[in-house]
Amino acid sequence: MKIKPTIVFFLILFSGNISAQKTFTIDSLKIVLKNTKDLKKKLPVYDLLIGKLSYTNSDSAVLLSEEYLKLATDQKDELHIAKAKSSKGLSYFRKSDYKNAAVNFMETIKAFEKQGLKYDAAIALNNLAACYEHIESPEVTVKNFKKAHDIFKEIKNVSWIGITASNLSNNYLLKLNDLTNAEKYAKIAIESAAKTGEITRQAEANIALGNVLFTNKKYAEASEAFGNVTKLVSATSYPLLFGVARVNQGSCLNEIAEYEAAVKYTNEAKDIFLKQKSWMYSNICWQGLIEIYQRKKDYKAAFEAQKGLIASNDSLQVQQKRNEMIDALRKYESEKKEQENKLLSTQLASEKQTKLFTFIGIGLVSVLAIVIGFALRKNRKKNTQLAYQNDLITQQKDKLTELNIEKNNLISIVSHDLRSPFNTIALWNQTLQENIGKSPLKVAEATEMIAKMANYGQQLINNILDIEKMEINTHKIDLKPVEIPALIAELVEDFAPAAKGKNIEIKTENHLPNNFKIISDYQLLRRAVENLMSNALKFSHPNTSVIVGLEHELDKVRIKIKDFGIGIPKNEGHLLFDKYGKTSSNPTDGEASTGLGLSIAKRICEEIGGTVSFTSEENIGSEFTIELSASQGKI
Repeated sequence: MKIKPTIVFFLILFSGNISAQKTFTIDSLKIVLKNTKDLKKKLPVYDLLIGKLSYTNSDSAVLLSEEYLKLATDQKDELHIAKAKSSKGLSYFRKSDYKNAAVNFMETIKAFEKQGLKYDAAIALNNLAACYEHIESPEVTVKNFKKAHDIFKEIKNVSWIGITASNLSNNYLLKLNDLTNAEKYAKIAIESAAKTGEITRQAEANIALGNVLFTNKKYAEASEAFGNVTKLVSATSYPLLFGVARVNQGSCLNEIAEYEAAVKYTNEAKDIFLKQKSWMYSNICWQGLIEIYQRKKDYKAAFEAQKGLIASNDSLQVQQKRNEMIDALRKYESEKKEQENKLLSTQLASEKQTKLFTFIGIGLVSVLAIVIGFALRKNRKKNTQLAYQNDLITQQKDKLTELNIEKNNLISIVSHDLRSPFNTIALWNQTLQENIGKSPLKVAEATEMIAKMANYGQQLINNILDIEKMEINTHKIDLKPVEIPALIAELVEDFAPAAKGKNIEIKTENHLPNNFKIISDYQLLRRAVENLMSNALKFSHPNTSVIVGLEHELDKVRIKIKDFGIGIPKNEGHLLFDKYGKTSSNPTDGEASTGLGLSIAKRICEEIGGTVSFTSEENIGSEFTIELSASQGKI
């Protein structure tokens, strides 16, 4: 197994006035915001507070950014309207909601450009590119980083020239495999960081350059770049950077057969990461050592390194579980502290109004209240923790029950629905063998049916894989302007043969404005609508119609697909969108149906920020509605 060097991807986001953020705490900013009466003076406080809050509580930051935007709009302050949209984008980004973050950054860019604020617009472009990096849209990512980079060059901001160059280098290498541009921008990043004297930026840029050179098989040059990092930073001050550089340098030396130095540097990195309890990086070091020892034919040492890797993997799993529990407890403690602060504030306000007690009486009551409060709080804390643990156990039990039901449904589909096409193929294969050379018509019929059943089986397998793929989020989102009427026209044309076979007319009722577009993933949206139209045709009676309606209301757009078929029994509506769920309704003309299409449509709609719903009346028909955000923009 060939071990490549660790790729360190330093992606830079900007979140406002950094020096000011370091000066104030979240609690102090909340107090300042509450006590500031002048509405205009509240605006910069919102900016600072959201910038800090987005790191610790992104949900609260999103809500606060909406307050900020409303106040800025009411005050008609164009600068703070733009900043509020930027704050909202950053809050969504740190919430890992990259689609909503991208929409807000696009609005931010327009707002800053309108005011001629090139620096701020370039920052927002950099942040927008970061969103698309997470959405797995490399061309758009590079396009926006390049726009930001060019603006920083125009205004001669050397620091940000280097930052965007580093981001471009990493994307050209990791996403587009464009080694020429990756090397070019890595060198620009190094040069820019050297001009500003930013040591860590120089180190990061040298790592980026080393990664490019290693990928281009320039191992000696790559080793030199990684060695530069260890001259710039120390293992004590910057253990992560130093350790990454050393393990990468070890990988380079391994490629040019300098095994002793490779072992030395890789062990040095491993010791740093073990000291830091960074099990992921120590795993990479163990893997590197295994590779080096195998090339040296020192299999005993390779075996010992393998044992080290197993122990490190165990530690990594323990660390991950511990981190999950710590995160849950931190969230719980944060919420509890917030509630206690609110309660304390209420008590203090009440005490200020009460002036009937003597000084001694107040002192005695306060002491007594503290003693009782401490006892009650201690007891409440224990009870809350026990309740929290019980809730976790109950949630885990419910999740296991849900997974068991899904497993049984999957087994049912595989054993019944998937067995059916294979049994049919076997029967028609027997017919084919019996009629070869005897009846060309029977042979043709058998061949056609075998192909039909094979396609059905393949479709079923693909649907199951699609659902599982969506479950683990391995697919890529490609956001761009989508013209919905054109998408619907394409699908109507595709389904024309199936509709003609049942003498069903597909009608389109378009109530959208001309040239109306939304930002979405074209292929995913097409797949969702395709599944709904396919179902409408399957469950419609012959000689009826299917109506596709397009509507726009406020900030929503709706795609409605109505059929006049068999409808859905009232007591089975809850099964429609379940994973592997299936109702008792059957297609009207013997068509194949696995019951997976609606689950796929629902998951796609959730993925692209929409919803899917339905209304139905048995023996009259059904109407399914996809509702999406009508936010319009141009990427």
